[in-house]
Amino acid sequence: MFGIAGLIGPRAAVKLNVGGDYSRAFLMGFVMSVVSLAATFVVKKKVAVSLKQA
Repeated sequence: MFGIAGLIGPRAAVKLNVGGDYSRAFLMGFVMSVVSLAATFVVKKKVAVSLKQA
């Protein structure tokens, strides 16, 4: 997820920059962070379930 954010983040910041205002870029970064955090917990839970079945 960090690699994806590293690729998408700078491009999104440039596209979302409106007249020197980066508030949309920061909002997008926040949303991406929340999605990454949620994905971490989902993957962690699936790995735990998988290890219990093995």
